[in-house]
Amino acid sequence: MIDEQLRKVIEGITNTYGDEFFVAITGHLHDIIGADYTFVARLDLDSYQASTIALIAKGQRAENFSYSLLNTPCANVADNSVCFYPRQVCNVFPDDQLLIDMKIEAYIGTPLLNAAGAVIGLIVGLYEKEVPDGAQTKMLFQLLSGRIAAELQRHDYEQRLLLLNNALEEKVSARTAELERTLSDLQQTQHKLIESKKMASLGVLVSGIAHEINTPLGIAITAVSSISEDLRTLGKAISQRQLTVEQLRLFHQSSTELTALMERNLLRAGELVENFKKSSADQYSDEFGVVRLKAYYLLVISTLKSFLKSNKVKVEIDADDALTFATFPGVHAQILTNLIMNSIQHAFGQTPEPLIQIRVRMDANGLDFLYVDNGCGVADMIKAQIFEPFVTTNRSGGATGLGLFTVFNLVTQKLKGQLELNADTGFSLRIQMPKLAQSSICSAVG
Repeated sequence: MIDEQLRKVIEGITNTYGDEFFVAITGHLHDIIGADYTFVARLDLDSYQASTIALIAKGQRAENFSYSLLNTPCANVADNSVCFYPRQVCNVFPDDQLLIDMKIEAYIGTPLLNAAGAVIGLIVGLYEKEVPDGAQTKMLFQLLSGRIAAELQRHDYEQRLLLLNNALEEKVSARTAELERTLSDLQQTQHKLIESKKMASLGVLVSGIAHEINTPLGIAITAVSSISEDLRTLGKAISQRQLTVEQLRLFHQSSTELTALMERNLLRAGELVENFKKSSADQYSDEFGVVRLKAYYLLVISTLKSFLKSNKVKVEIDADDALTFATFPGVHAQILTNLIMNSIQHAFGQTPEPLIQIRVRMDANGLDFLYVDNGCGVADMIKAQIFEPFVTTNRSGGATGLGLFTVFNLVTQKLKGQLELNADTGFSLRIQMPKLAQSSICSAVG
């Protein structure tokens, strides 16, 4: 008899999965065991509740509901016990108001165990009349509990996978949006530079930008494409119900690595865009005024104290304390900062006592500014391109090659000055800045 009943149930659930499976098997069990109510429920032991995922009441599919396990026979099932109360179950559980309201006389329940042996759900049959012999029903429940538990685990696993898939899609979308914003910023910055007549090396600058920016963006785009392809493969496996734990593990590992790779390169692209913005002279302060140069230079140098101290670099300024000059102080701060950071990054690798000397004089033509360091000098191969964008000998150390390019543009475009490089021994740069008359201020700003 039990074999025939089992055969009917198995035939009835063949090729069914998920919600369809739970409804089908609950319906077949309901018909076979002759219960008034039959349901399969999922347990949440943290909240000590059960939630039905398939409920048949009086032969009809009913709406699912949740209930507390407290003071119910289901609590015993949740403790991994097969429970059978052939009569007067309400007397045994007088605080189970749901059983009382439903006028239940008999109860039978079997736990659903996962692969680790933990209870994750239960099968329950409720009767309004006494059930003297529940042996076959208990056996049937026990025989089918493994199949139901396996489907419950598969269903939960699939839901978790879908949530993970959605989270990954959101992360990819966020990274893609970040990439689009970076590209948009780059396009806007490029447009400003193209429109600016102050940029003397426009052609070289644009080609340098393309070379520097395309590398991290290309890597990020490739990573996005790879994750998208992995997502399609994963989705196909889900739809065909062929997904394995190993596939998910590999996908998680791959997507984690690719997401980190995207993040690093998008941040790198963003840094390049920001440095690129700073290279344009019209990005700096337009405030014009008279400044006491030595005191101002000492103030700028104080902001670089941590860099100078960590690299044991000494800075000397030779200038008259009373020397004043009508100029753009913010531009001088940018020039001085870039020159000092350039020396720290490139010049002093093998220099035992790094020294920077700054000499400032005023003559009939304007301001004579001399910057000298006692470092390694400039390699012959890049001397001719030293003021061009993205020229550097320390790219592996994070240098972008925009420092001296920025100095060149600030001096020639903002201050209307000239530069003279002498880098045979150490690094020596003379900057001559004319006096800016009131009538030339608008030209310098515009």
